[in-house]
This record gives sequence, structure tokens and C-alpha cells, in this order.
Amino acid sequence: MTPLNPYVLKSYRYLRLVMIGLVILLGVSVLIEVFASGAGCWRTSISSYYWTPVRGVFIASLVAVGACLVIIKGNTEIEDVLLNVAGALAPIVAFVPIIDPRECQSTPWASATDGGANIKNNVGAFLIAGVLATLVAWIVARREGNGKVSRGDVIGLVVTVALVSIGIALFLFQRTFFDRWAHYLAAIPLFVVLLAVMVANAVSFARAHEGRVDAKAVSNRYLLVAVVTLGLVALMGAVTWLRGWDHATFWIEVVVIGAFVVFWTLQTLELWDAPEGVRADPGAGDLTPP
Repeated sequence: MTPLNPYVLKSYRYLRLVMIGLVILLGVSVLIEVFASGAGCWRTSISSYYWTPVRGVFIASLVAVGACLVIIKGNTEIEDVLLNVAGALAPIVAFVPIIDPRECQSTPWASATDGGANIKNNVGAFLIAGVLATLVAWIVARREGNGKVSRGDVIGLVVTVALVSIGIALFLFQRTFFDRWAHYLAAIPLFVVLLAVMVANAVSFARAHEGRVDAKAVSNRYLLVAVVTLGLVALMGAVTWLRGWDHATFWIEVVVIGAFVVFWTLQTLELWDAPEGVRADPGAGDLTPP
């Protein structure tokens, strides 16, 4: 295998590290708002902080994280498709806010305004960019495959076309529904997909390194993160259902995002010196580059 250009290697490392930095940025921004709002003043979801001074960081971090998720190649076809889906959903979560619940905040509540104009502009631009990006991805895939498109690229393109098509259809023909529910239709699958990425990575690592002395410990770390995350989410969901918990959504979001950061950090350390060594999962197709 040809040694990786050091500048490419550094770019890859920085791209992975900036993902962690963006999550920290959002977390710190929320904490600053909490402290500015007064002790005990927590909103019931991270998305609700869109309506506070956190808005700029909230939108910027989600859009940037979405771009990083699309850019970075997954270790397997499954993981790569999941990362692309998460990357496509994140900007919708940012651009389409929930209805302002008018919970505690450090600044006076803004007068009631119709956010439809912002959604029309931001999401409209994003969907047009999505169409162009899909076309470019298809052209690049054909050029890299000398006129042929690999199975992984076909799956990715089909999923992308489906997401963009659904988004355009709802945006153009069901705008009232889109403005009201698109945030949830993107946010809930986004968190599910992040959990699925962790599980898929744990499985692919175990398969690709079966029999290696060092594989069990690393695989178990990935699996442990996924299992603990799923367990905590299930526990918090049960408590909310049985007893009620106003801030359950907020803490579920914190747990999933925090777990993904832990997973991403472990994977970054694993691939720190060999990003070109894309993991071959016998159950998901070999994506190892020539």
C-alpha cells in the first residue's frame, strides 16, 4: 500500500478531531446560557436552546458536524451509509426549529414571529445543494470506478436520493406539516442512526479482527459504549413513561451525543495512523482501497 501523504493524514486527523470540538462547542454554549439564566434554569431539550442566545452555535455546530459525517468514510458500507444519513439529517435539525416552548432563558422572550421565511430560505438552499451534491457524488463514483459504480456507492446514492426526494416533496407540497414536524422527523432518526453507527462499528470490528489477540479488548470497548448507551436511553424512557420527567428529552440527547463522542474518540485513536486501512467486514462488504 502506498504511504499516505502526511498532509492528507493531518487533514484526516483534524477532521475527526474537529467533530469532537464542535460537540464541545455546543455543550459549552448551552452551559453558558444555563449559568446566565440562573441556577436550576434548564430547558427541556437541546433543540429548545435554538430560541436562546445559543442559536448561532446550535445551527453552526450541527451543520458543520453534518458535513464532517458525510465527508468521513465509514469503515464498512453499512457504517458509511449510516454516517451519510446522519450528516444529511443534522442540518434539517438545525434549520427547522421546534415551536418555542418559552422556557427559562437569560434574555427576554422574542416577540412571536413566523419562522417560515427562515425555513423556506435555509431548507430551500440546503435541498438545492443536496441535489447538486448527489449529482456530483454520482459523477465522482463513476470516475473512480472507471465507469462503474460500486455496491457501496450505489447504496449510498439510493439512500441519498430517497432522503432528498422525500425532503423536497414535503417541503414543496406539505409546507405546514414540514415546518411543524420536520425537526422531529430528522432529529429522532438522527439519534437512532448514531446509535446504529456505534453498534455497526462494534460488530464490524469484531468480524474483521476475529482471532487477533488485541481485538477483544477494543471490540469490547466499542460494544460497551453501545450497550451502556442503549441501556441508559431505555431506562430514562421507562422512567419518563412510568413517572413522568420534563427533562427526559434533554438528558437522553446528552447521553446519546456524549456516547457518540466517546465512540468517535475511540475510533479516532484506532485509526490515527492508518485511516487508509478501512476495516473490511466480511458481513458488510470489503471497502479496503486498492
